[in-house]
Amino acid sequence: MIWFFLIFIYHYSNYYSLKIYTFSEVLKLDKTVFAKHEVLSAEEAKKILEKYKVSEDELPRIKKEDAALTDMTYNVGSIIKITRKSATADKSVYYRVVVD
Repeated sequence: MIWFFLIFIYHYSNYYSLKIYTFSEVLKLDKTVFAKHEVLSAEEAKKILEKYKVSEDELPRIKKEDAALTDMTYNVGSIIKITRKSATADKSVYYRVVVD
């Protein structure tokens, strides 16, 4: 009997898609389930903040326990670049600051 499962809810344009995985299936998943996450260097982060004329406090947050960050080296306050596939554009880029 399988007791563990993981649910991914994807939001596309105007509807939601639900995928349910058993625990054993989750162990077999690779990182393609998650959008690409990269830690920006201090220099890259400074350029992004200047480009968008924002401060770190104004960026959306991502918790340091987020599953997508498990294989990454980062500090609280690091800026993460997230690249996702987009239905309307080829890709969409988002920035998040790591918090406790």
